Amino acid sequence: MDDWNTFRKQHKGKGKSMKQLSGMYETSKSSEYKKPTKKNPSKKKDLPAYIESLPDELKLQVLSQLPMEDVIHSCQVSKAWKRICTDNYLWNQLLKRDFKKEYSKHGAIGKKFDTYVYYHKYYKVQEFLKKHGVHIQLNELLQLKQLDLSHKNLTSLPKELGNLKKLKSLILNNNNLTSIPKELGNLSKLIEIHLYDNKLTSIPKELSKLSQLTDLYLYNNNLTSIPKELGNLTSLEYFSIEHNKLTSMPKELGNLKNLKQLDIEHNKIDNKKK
Repeated sequence: MDDWNTFRKQHKGKGKSMKQLSGMYETSKSSEYKKPTKKNPSKKKDLPAYIESLPDELKLQVLSQLPMEDVIHSCQVSKAWKRICTDNYLWNQLLKRDFKKEYSKHGAIGKKFDTYVYYHKYYKVQEFLKKHGVHIQLNELLQLKQLDLSHKNLTSLPKELGNLKKLKSLILNNNNLTSIPKELGNLSKLIEIHLYDNKLTSIPKELSKLSQLTDLYLYNNNLTSIPKELGNLTSLEYFSIEHNKLTSMPKELGNLKNLKQLDIEHNKIDNKKK
């Protein structure tokens, strides 16, 4: 009744008879939204329980068919799935599937899961190096301290190079690189980088994380600017960036307190801005 009285007051004075108002009211009531009823709600409710009830052997078979990324995601579903996902049998199967040749040759390095992660990180690096005539065994990559890829006609670098945590010297001069992966900023032990005589148009700001870097050679490239974050390279002693297209230098480079030599000749820097 209250609804009818409210409806009638809202439409009063609009030239409608009581009969017409009554018909409009009934029509509006019949067209109101009706909440849909769930169909077979028990199916959705029972699905997780059904999956959880699968025997471990079957769960392992399912996981062994999935890509590594999906297996990792499955580990986060529940404690039960996390337990299954750390099973040595599963990672043994994944190793045989994804790294059959290397695994049969080098075997496991600690737990099967750790071995898979190891191969996943370094296998792409090894393949890249092999393609360019540098032959290094997987187990040697972990301890690699110097990598010379100069004069290789390189146009790009794999981001996985950033996994070579022991690397101290990275020599990449005389190639055709236009950029380098930001992951090189993860090489925390790096002391020197040779990137001269390339076609670089930019430098990732992530290189500023290389706290032990003392030598940075970037001359003979196509750089138009330098990230201001490079001012955080407080261990830097030799910075060579001549023969580029720089129009200015970031003032933050004034923070390089250990700098012994800075070469910026043959750029487009106004002397008043130096």
